Amino acid sequence: MKINKEKGIANVDYVVALIVFLLGSVAVLGLYLNVYKTMSKIKIDETIIGYMTEICETIDLENYETVDSKDKVQALVDSVAIPNQYKVECSSVDKYNNAREGEEQDIIEKINFRISYKIDDMQREYILSKVKVKE
Repeated sequence: MKINKEKGIANVDYVVALIVFLLGSVAVLGLYLNVYKTMSKIKIDETIIGYMTEICETIDLENYETVDSKDKVQALVDSVAIPNQYKVECSSVDKYNNAREGEEQDIIEKINFRISYKIDDMQREYILSKVKVKE
């Protein structure tokens, strides 16, 4: 019986090395894609927070009586230049009354906002609230 001595690399070794390389590449690309998606979501959330801060500052500049209805608040939201991919709407304006000596005083409003956008074929939605106090 003759024993053949292997010299060099066989074709099977090439195929195994190629398969290992492809599996590693797919794993690294999958991780990169997940990191990219996460960073994109963080950047979008940061942008939305910036727009909502601008909207809340605009509301703070207005008088208490000016922002007493949903339509008036929505007009203020529409006055801020927000890109079309983000949808910000005033969902409600809730008034809280302080009963003092038999009379009700209208001094606090809670303004609720609904923010929605689409990323990675998923619709994301946030609800944010702001309190406006009569001065």
